[in-house]
Amino acid sequence: MNSLTALLAAAAKLPAEKYIVDRTVDERGQYQRRLAVEFPFEINRLRFSSRLPRPLTWHAYLEIFVLLSSECRRRMGDSLLHLTAGDVLIMDHLRLHAVDDFPGDEAEAIEIA
Repeated sequence: MNSLTALLAAAAKLPAEKYIVDRTVDERGQYQRRLAVEFPFEINRLRFSSRLPRPLTWHAYLEIFVLLSSECRRRMGDSLLHLTAGDVLIMDHLRLHAVDDFPGDEAEAIEIA
């Protein structure tokens, strides 16, 4: 089993959480997330809805984004990136970014922070 297949199998066991910006975002768009000091690492399976806002944010921690759905567009700064299922994107986390668009009502991804 290759690494991506193992990651996708592990992620399939995680509950899909609705992506909601529920933490403080300052006037510059910085998303405030506190990772545990003992193990500053999280893996989340996120569900993005076309009905919920997906504001541009940035943050101080590294983010790896793995698309589970068929396709989506990610905005990163002034660029739009087209991703397809299984694509792995190392985010430029210091630039404003967001999931911009996807077909249908929902998209899913793994976020490693």
